[in-house]
Amino acid sequence: MQSILKSNRRADISFSQSGQINLSAHLVKALDLHPGDAIDVKTDGHEYYLYVRTPANPGLRYEAQCFPSNKKGKHFRAYSRRLCKAILAACNCVEKADLPTGEVITEGDTKYIAIITKLILNHD
Repeated sequence: MQSILKSNRRADISFSQSGQINLSAHLVKALDLHPGDAIDVKTDGHEYYLYVRTPANPGLRYEAQCFPSNKKGKHFRAYSRRLCKAILAACNCVEKADLPTGEVITEGDTKYIAIITKLILNHD
């Protein structure tokens, strides 16, 4: 016999070719995201780290700006084709990559969380 669920780990973040980025409630809480915050990813060529690039600023719009994606406001969504294209290329995916994240790393006032690109939970 074999397991139907190949992996029972749930994704914390998903990137799609359309530019849509979905963030889990766990990730929103870990990074202390607020509606209007803009996210970004830093890389050293091997590891990828998600962080809040720009805090919410009323009246201004940014690429990859986060907003609640459900009525309870616990899951967030952002849009950035450039960011999605870079992560999908790193994962060798074409249309979508659902990825887990690691532990929160604090450097100064900024919180970073590692995106585990080698463990693709569901793609294409």
